[in-house]
Amino acid sequence: MSELGAGWEARVSIFFGFFGEECDVRGLSEQDPLAFVQKRLAGAIVAGKDKRGKEKLTTAVRARSAQADVEVFHSMLHWATTFRVRAGVRLLERNSLEGVKLPNRGSNFSSRSDSVGVTRLKQKWRPPDWYRRGTPYPLSGPG
Repeated sequence: MSELGAGWEARVSIFFGFFGEECDVRGLSEQDPLAFVQKRLAGAIVAGKDKRGKEKLTTAVRARSAQADVEVFHSMLHWATTFRVRAGVRLLERNSLEGVKLPNRGSNFSSRSDSVGVTRLKQKWRPPDWYRRGTPYPLSGPG
């Protein structure tokens, strides 16, 4: 096993399972990491085979784990733009996801902007009864 450990190798096998080993990363768009996150949150990505030859499927994960996977993916693409293979040629000429904003910790990985998420929250929020009745904010203790 490498110095990076089983966690790194497991992530790479998950990337291969979702994107495919023949994926040309030069053609990735902003939607690709979002689709990966949605599938990662749901689970069932084929991440290789076990000792008996049966497909290993990922389980559903929390948002932080999916975010960490996306951060690793971005790091891998960035590294590939700095690594030279021969005669000064870079492994990857440019990162196709350069400038794509990573979701913040704790975000729901919505494909829309944060302002849409805030708008949805406002639409779902209902003021408490005391506010709708027009009474002042109830302070602690009896009047």
